[in-house]
Amino acid sequence: MYCKIIGLILFAISGLVIAKEQNTVSLDASLDFTEIKSQCYMKGQVKDEKTWLISKTTKEYYAQKFAGEQYYRACVDSFKIAKHEVTLNLYQQYANENSDIMMGDAGCYVVGNNGWENTPSANWKNPTFEQKTNHPVVCVSYHEVQKFISCLNIKLKPKVLYRLPTESEWELAARG
Repeated sequence: MYCKIIGLILFAISGLVIAKEQNTVSLDASLDFTEIKSQCYMKGQVKDEKTWLISKTTKEYYAQKFAGEQYYRACVDSFKIAKHEVTLNLYQQYANENSDIMMGDAGCYVVGNNGWENTPSANWKNPTFEQKTNHPVVCVSYHEVQKFISCLNIKLKPKVLYRLPTESEWELAARG
């Protein structure tokens, strides 16, 4: 079966957005979202952030990673975003019900001695560091997250549709 999800799952991936609400939506109290009002803001790094990043690395590293970054005005429409991340425990429940879950065949990026490094052996079950079941799930691919969201949308239709936020929505929410 393409999608099996046990019961009504508390899904709170950091950055989960309610894409569309019907007029009859009555969200379960455990689905904890906050509304971000439509607004414009300055997107990108301000001078203080650049200075801080350079102080934590080097000018050369900063230049390599952020060479073409722009600071510009971005506008977003109102949206609701989850207040909490999907936990390792919740993702494990989903994986137990779906046999086609990838195990990070290509590994994932984790912080190593030289900053973010692709670690081929890392996956969501073993991200190379200790995790508790209430920690956010990590080392999950974009495609796996899309499948996870699709399963939620199938399970919860027609009340709520979820999606990942755009880059601008994510940055605005992260900036608070």
